[in-house]
Amino acid sequence: AHLNWVLKSGKYNFRMGTAPGTLRLSAMVAGATYLLLRGNTIGTAPRLLRILNSQAGPMVVSADGLLNLGYPTPPTQSAYLVYDVETANEFDNMELNQNSLQNTENSSLLGQPFATTLFDLLISGKRI
Repeated sequence: AHLNWVLKSGKYNFRMGTAPGTLRLSAMVAGATYLLLRGNTIGTAPRLLRILNSQAGPMVVSADGLLNLGYPTPPTQSAYLVYDVETANEFDNMELNQNSLQNTENSSLLGQPFATTLFDLLISGKRI
């Protein structure tokens, strides 16, 4: 339901707060230009999304605001970071593998959000 909402609405949300799985708003996160969605198997991703208007950064949205955007399930946090996104089809011929990235935080292995560069992501992948 979440993936369908992301693709239909053109929005992607990250939880904010102190609970595990929340996103710290670092300079790298605020200025991100792409977003990698993980797949159903470890290390694979169904798609890479382009962040629209990345210079503006993400919006801070309340739980009620997220529901007003059509979010499909009850929000679990009081606030979210929301990016406007679209599918980045220019990378469809790449197999992207987050587990082969060097110098990522240990939290990335636990399914928590993390930031890296597009260059590092692309050199960790391979053409298919």
